Amino acid sequence: MSRLARRHVTVALSGDGGDELFGGYTRYFWSKRIWDAVNKTPNGLRKLVSKSLLATPVNWIHYAYNGIAPILPQSLRQNNVADKVHKLGGLLTSPSLQKVYQHTLQHWPRYPSLVMNMSDNMLLDYLSAYCPPVARTADMLYADTVTYLPDDILTKVDRASMAVSLEIRVPLLDHSVVEFAQRLPIESKIAAGKGKLPLRNVLDRYLEAALYDRPKAGFGVPIGVWLRGSLRDWADDMLSADRIERGGYIDAKRVSACWSDHRSGKGNWQYQLWDVLMFESWRESVGL
Repeated sequence: MSRLARRHVTVALSGDGGDELFGGYTRYFWSKRIWDAVNKTPNGLRKLVSKSLLATPVNWIHYAYNGIAPILPQSLRQNNVADKVHKLGGLLTSPSLQKVYQHTLQHWPRYPSLVMNMSDNMLLDYLSAYCPPVARTADMLYADTVTYLPDDILTKVDRASMAVSLEIRVPLLDHSVVEFAQRLPIESKIAAGKGKLPLRNVLDRYLEAALYDRPKAGFGVPIGVWLRGSLRDWADDMLSADRIERGGYIDAKRVSACWSDHRSGKGNWQYQLWDVLMFESWRESVGL
């Protein structure tokens, strides 16, 4: 996208920051709702439903959803339904809103069972240092603003644009906009299952609602399909149990189980496996 833009301009504008400042991510208006419901549900029932959802094969979920999607109103239709069903399955056993929020960010919620010689306490110490405490929805926005936004989103955009000599400017992160956003109460940003209300109100003055009032869609790529297709041989080699065991960093048995599930279509472990693939590729490049 940066290369295409650079053919025509040397400077471009980015909308990054809008989600974190004004509450655009779906986890902001679902996490609290999920936690309130989970907190009122008996623990045994939560575990039973969680286990059932996590055990449901991805292809079954896709088949069922594709059957009912045509009769659903547009407002209820979702992207990546299978991922969200399995994510919900994991969320149901969370003991606090802080854990619900952390679960929405983690590809491997149980890092200690994946990384060798890592304890629960080590993980908690890391997360506590990295992620500010989350007790309210507003805390989620702040945590993302000081962690996810600079460490992931802005880094990605800067690298992609600078690689082709394209200058990206981020008007929503002007200090006056950030200060204004921080002064707004959360109720003015998120309501009735919708976020970024201040931005929506501005757009409403100039555009038809159909141009901006749509389901959120990120810049995802079909990693899962690639891993079952054109990247399968490479992934087979990088994820082989012998290779991972020699490294000594990751539980090879757990990765092998996920890789087997993914190849068969029983599960969708695309992001979890991509994490391991990137780590193994890095390990190889530095000779560890």
